[in-house]
Amino acid sequence: MTYHWTVRVWDAQRQPLPPAATQTFRLNVQPMPHHLPTIRTFINFAGNAQFARDWLDLSFRKEAKELRDGVLATQYGLICTLVVPHPTTGRPLDGKAAALADYCVSTGLTKEGILEEMFCHFAADTKVTLHVGAERAANPRETRLCPGWDPANDRNGDGRIDDGEAADLANPKATAREPRQARIPIYFWGPPRDDFVINIGHPAYQEFMSAVWAERLCEGYDGIYFDTVPTDVAGAGRGAAVLEYPRRGEDQTLAYIRRLRQDGVFPDCFTIQSWYKLPAEHLPEEGGYSFMHTARDAIRLIREFYPESDGGSGRK
Repeated sequence: MTYHWTVRVWDAQRQPLPPAATQTFRLNVQPMPHHLPTIRTFINFAGNAQFARDWLDLSFRKEAKELRDGVLATQYGLICTLVVPHPTTGRPLDGKAAALADYCVSTGLTKEGILEEMFCHFAADTKVTLHVGAERAANPRETRLCPGWDPANDRNGDGRIDDGEAADLANPKATAREPRQARIPIYFWGPPRDDFVINIGHPAYQEFMSAVWAERLCEGYDGIYFDTVPTDVAGAGRGAAVLEYPRRGEDQTLAYIRRLRQDGVFPDCFTIQSWYKLPAEHLPEEGGYSFMHTARDAIRLIREFYPESDGGSGRK
C-alpha cells in the first residue's frame, strides 16, 4: 500500500510558501501471526510459558517462544515512570534508574545521579492518596501532602529554598524546599521504593530511551510493551498544577484561532468562555493567564486575522 503526503508552510508574515513536492512511502500491511483460529489473544502478565504456548499469541514470557515459535514475546517497559530506592534504605540505583544515571554522567548532564529536570514536579502543594510500600490491594492507602516547587521562591537561584526565602515565599502555595521534594509519585509511597512520574518531554530523556534503553529492552524479544502512557501527565499529575506542563488555557485558545485562519475558516462569530478550572482567576486583565487576559489577547488576534475586508461586515 502506498501513502502520499505533502507539507504546507507559511512564512513569518503568515503568507503561504510554494507547495512542497508530494512525498510517498510504502507500507506492507499483513495479518499478524496468530495461533487460535478466532482472535489474537493476550493476557497481561498471565500464566507461565506453557500456558502462553497453548493459549496466547502475545506474551510477556520470553520462554514461550522456545515452546512455540509463533508466540510474539514483548518485554514489559515503562516510559512515564521510574522506580528508585527510597532514601532511607541507602540502596544504590539499579535497573533503568542506574542506566539513566550512568547516561546522565557520561553525557555531562550531571556529575552523579539522574538529572532532576527529567522528573515531573508539582507546581503547587497537592494532596495525593496512594498505597503504602507497594501497589497492592492489601496494603493500606495513605493521603500525603506533596509540596510544590516554584522557581520564583528561589530568589538567589541556588536550587533550594533557605530559611530566609521560606519566611517570605513569593508563592506560598508551593512550599517545597528543593525540587526533588516536589516529584510526582504515581503508584505507591515508599519505602522501600519510590515510583515517580518522568518528564517524557525532556530531550535528553527521549535520547536515553531511544538510543540506550529501548535496545536493552528489546534484547531477546520481538518488541516492547510500553505501559502507563496517558495523554496527560501520568498518575496524580493528571489535571494537577505541574511545573513542566502548565496547561495554559490561553496558549490553547490562541492556537485554535491561529489554526482556524491557517485552514481558511472564517467564522461569523466568536464566543470565548471557559468551563475548566483553569484559568482559576477572572481578573485582572493585565495579569498573566486570567480569563479576561485570555479574552483580551484572543480579541486582538481575531481582529488581526479577520479584518473587515476578509468577511465583509467584520467579526462579532
